[in-house]
Amino acid sequence: TFFAPRCSRGEEASTPKSETRNPKSETGSSLAASAATEAEERIAKTSSLVERVHRMLDTEGRKRNKRLVLAARVPSDYGKSPPSYEKSREIGCDPVAWAKNGWIDFLTVSEFLFVRYDLPIRPWKQLIPTIPIYGGIECAEGSKLEQCLTPEKYRRAARHLWTEGA
Repeated sequence: TFFAPRCSRGEEASTPKSETRNPKSETGSSLAASAATEAEERIAKTSSLVERVHRMLDTEGRKRNKRLVLAARVPSDYGKSPPSYEKSREIGCDPVAWAKNGWIDFLTVSEFLFVRYDLPIRPWKQLIPTIPIYGGIECAEGSKLEQCLTPEKYRRAARHLWTEGA
């Protein structure tokens, strides 16, 4: 994706022909390479943000004479597939690198909005053995009122997380 530079009032954005991409003319392999490059750029930007927030918390924590904690939640693809390291990197996040660099104190794995009874905790614990990995339980199975979790369904989700090592 190409984003035109911001212009001040009265100026028009101009895109040189050499910077304009035509996705229809690109081959499958060049599209994949382009997508991989874009993902790496997003990862670098997000990681830079996480590092800056970590440093900011350390600085503020020293001022307050207390340790401030930074946590992250694995991004979800809205139920299309379980949260995975590969999907996380596709979206632009690398929580494994954040943990290895000491920038986060714990990681939460959950689906967005709806419960997932097969939430994969164990693969994350294998990738990141140095910090706690928590599993999140969302409040519903779907968007209708009758799909809100009952106590039995909360226990079912919790039992799965417990067996996964959360």
